[in-house]
Amino acid sequence: MDSSWHAPWMVVERSSQCPRPQWNHQQSLKSLQILPWDWDLDVQMSADTLTMIGDRYNMTRHKYVSKDGLVEREYLLDVNPWIWQRVRGDGMNVIDARWVDVRNGLYIDITGIAETQPDSMPNILNCKNYHRYHVSTRNTR
Repeated sequence: MDSSWHAPWMVVERSSQCPRPQWNHQQSLKSLQILPWDWDLDVQMSADTLTMIGDRYNMTRHKYVSKDGLVEREYLLDVNPWIWQRVRGDGMNVIDARWVDVRNGLYIDITGIAETQPDSMPNILNCKNYHRYHVSTRNTR
């Protein structure tokens, strides 16, 4: 299996729940390496942006060619039809989408983050894996 990565970053739109488009990597980007026991990367984006991407691009293929033309890849965006469900449930459906290299099967897991309890936990975004992020309400411009 070829484990080399040539993954172009997707551009995402701003969301009402996330003031800046963010790809928040939980593990690998901290050390700039894939963890030896984890064959994928993990990123997060706002649930609103994820839903928009799912509505527009689910099951679409995207070609990538490096600037020098030596590397060509094709990726599939696979979005789970249950992305609207923001609670963990039985834990069997926590990955909202995958960006898959169709040549070798390596993938990036994509999970959505959203403010799921605005009354009891305002300004707290969370994902299905119980990670929580405080979002400042002050204007950052």
